[in-house]
Amino acid sequence: MLDLLAGPLGLLLAAAVMWWGITFDMRLKERHGCTACTFWGVTGGIVGTFCWMLTLGRPLSWETAMAGAIASIVTLTLFFSNRAKSGSTFQGIMMTVWQLFVGLVAFIILAMLDGRKKKDE
Repeated sequence: MLDLLAGPLGLLLAAAVMWWGITFDMRLKERHGCTACTFWGVTGGIVGTFCWMLTLGRPLSWETAMAGAIASIVTLTLFFSNRAKSGSTFQGIMMTVWQLFVGLVAFIILAMLDGRKKKDE
């Protein structure tokens, strides 16, 4: 993944994703009168991303099945809540993706801080 971000195409991709992440919530508020950046939405995105990360790359077991079930429940709950707020299925999907994206960014920042701490020792 990091090799992809090293080249100019990766830089362009990262810039496009960051632009979408920053401007999506503002456009959503202007057009639909709702926001994806709520305390419970962002917290749900972080919890959902954490549970999805627990299931990736591991063989099927009771622990991964439970984490996958919890991740699915959190993601579906976010989607149905967002669809009710925005009144649109497409916007509900996009809001859920945005909240999971924020959760992923939170974990990337924590991983970067942990990597820097290990480097100092």
